Amino acid sequence: MNETLQKRKLVEELRKASQAIEGKNPSTYPLSFRPIQDGRYSLGVDEDDKQCLNVLFLGLAGSGKSMLEEAMANYGLGVDFLDPYRFQVKVDEPTEKITSHTFFTRDKKRFPRPVTFIDTPGLQRGTVAQDCKLMEDIRVYIRSKHALGIHAIIYAVQNSQARLRTEQRHVLGNMANIFEDQKSIQDISYLFCTFADSKKHPALETVNEAGLKYKKHFAVNSSSYFVKDDENGQSSDDDENERRGGKLESINKLLFDMTTKSYQEFFDAIQENLPIPVRHDPRPGPSRYPRLDPRADHSPRREYPHQGTNVVIPNTGRQDEGFPFAPVPALQQQKMRDPKNETFEGKIEDLRKESKVIEGEDPPAYLLPFQPIPTAGGRFRLGGDEDDKQCLNVLLLGLTGSGKSTLLEAMGNYILGVEFWNPYRFRVKKDYGPTEMITSHTFTRDKRRFPRPVTLIDTPGFQKGTLGEDWKLMEDIHGFIGSKHALGIHAIIYVVQASQGRLTTEQRTVYGYMAKVFEEHERVPEISYLFCTFADGRKLPVIESVKEAGLKYKKDFPVNSSSYFAKEEENGSSSDEDEKDEKEEKRGTINKLLFDMTTKSYQEFYADIERNRPIQVRDLRPRKEGGKEDGKEDTLLKPDKASVLIERDEDIPPAETRTMRDRFCVFTGWIIQNPLLAVGVVVGTGVLFVLIGLFIRKYTGHPNKD
Repeated sequence: MNETLQKRKLVEELRKASQAIEGKNPSTYPLSFRPIQDGRYSLGVDEDDKQCLNVLFLGLAGSGKSMLEEAMANYGLGVDFLDPYRFQVKVDEPTEKITSHTFFTRDKKRFPRPVTFIDTPGLQRGTVAQDCKLMEDIRVYIRSKHALGIHAIIYAVQNSQARLRTEQRHVLGNMANIFEDQKSIQDISYLFCTFADSKKHPALETVNEAGLKYKKHFAVNSSSYFVKDDENGQSSDDDENERRGGKLESINKLLFDMTTKSYQEFFDAIQENLPIPVRHDPRPGPSRYPRLDPRADHSPRREYPHQGTNVVIPNTGRQDEGFPFAPVPALQQQKMRDPKNETFEGKIEDLRKESKVIEGEDPPAYLLPFQPIPTAGGRFRLGGDEDDKQCLNVLLLGLTGSGKSTLLEAMGNYILGVEFWNPYRFRVKKDYGPTEMITSHTFTRDKRRFPRPVTLIDTPGFQKGTLGEDWKLMEDIHGFIGSKHALGIHAIIYVVQASQGRLTTEQRTVYGYMAKVFEEHERVPEISYLFCTFADGRKLPVIESVKEAGLKYKKDFPVNSSSYFAKEEENGSSSDEDEKDEKEEKRGTINKLLFDMTTKSYQEFYADIERNRPIQVRDLRPRKEGGKEDGKEDTLLKPDKASVLIERDEDIPPAETRTMRDRFCVFTGWIIQNPLLAVGVVVGTGVLFVLIGLFIRKYTGHPNKD
């Protein structure tokens, strides 16, 4: 009772000091921090700084650092899942400068000692040189404002993080160089896998491969701290009675408990940590931030084709590297060997026999024996030939890291009729690495689910390089569809992360101009669908961002494709005699709820596209006038208003939030859209300067030399 009264007193004190933020549900109150120094703030009465635990947050841009800090603050203030309120440390926007917030006011059972959170801007927002400058700024900040040192370093990495690029490894691996005692850094370093939805952590392999050393790792899903109570959990009718009876917990409650447990273990672990101070001076010379060896001595070595001794070569996109499909006999020849092959279950059993088992996967994963179509490079087929005119062609588009590849894999399993309790899974591609080339896969399918065959067209992620490279990729997509799927596209899937914040100008531009690929621009929204990946409930922050950007689509679906590949130990026993009990036990697990949510989205999506009329890509061949070619080819690089899904006014960020990069991209986009006007402005400006020069020369009275 005493603890309840103390918590009530603490909450009343904090809520009285501020007003609830409008539009937030549950009610959210900004914390009344007071400034101590420039960029340093405290909550409550000052205590001895030497007793304070200093926690440094580091991570790449978009890794979930800010949300992690907000959720940790609510944990430290005693917030529980059922509480009808939350607290907010900072405004909802990306971190632009280094700040620290000290919690003298706190729940002392959760935070025995005062805690300071040092938040930093995300790395990899610009060049490597800018990241090195940021590291130096962090060193100076800690040296001047927290001279005692750092008790814990949190590396925030998205749980779904794919393989790190060389620059990302370089930055993360060299953060330790700002500290005095580099050998002890591992003892105070902790890895937080953000946006986690289970105990499966793909990011661990990525981080270990990069050579980043840390003491412990934790799985968290910070957004579960800020979800409206009536949005929690799965909404299927089958589970409603069990939920009312208390047998079935919601998705967000399970994620909240997982996150809270991670916070509790983390703060218990750092109580006795000794602080490590930063260097007095930066390391001199060009070796200030030496390049990280991607093969640290403690991390497993992964073999890559054509790999040298010191350099990791990324996937080159060659068909034999990225898509090692095993040659197998045609499935239709085996169909007559056994009467059970007349059923789809029989086909799946034969499919497993003909597939290659991928080592190290749990549940066991079988690499599907797709057969390349000789006359169409990049096209693969599973099963016998069928009429292409009956095939539903689905195009997957998205930014790098949006979850396209995992979505493709999960959709493939859904098409093949895989259920949650099945002790196996199928894989379309051997590796989960980034897609390097455009490919299409036509599936054998369960005809009870799919009357028509389905082709999934996978594409490399946008935003891997410059805007010019994205235009080139659009041209390649146009060429691939035009030559290999001339019938057209029945559905376009825009893949975005459910936690995606405000879209950047480049992202809006790329998504907006994708309609240029197709002939009937006005019909593109009719076959466009938004898939919100890594979803963990019904709340989808990205929907607001997409609507703000003006991207038009027909329907949106929440999916969590990784739930299709949960480990066997998370799925329970797979023995036949316990199958009924097994199904009942799984109904309340996080992965089962996410699997059901994802499967329902797939069902609704495929039901919706059955009657879609395909849209062909544009014909870019030279146009004919009067029966003769005019010699002019159309181009995708000259956008017109009719083909753009995004209104140009909405493509320009508000002036107060506009960066120099935004301004440059807006200016470039204006030139592309108005080339004649741009030329006229340049010529007119030049003529004006000439006239001004003549005027000055005439009336300033230059003396003639006789």
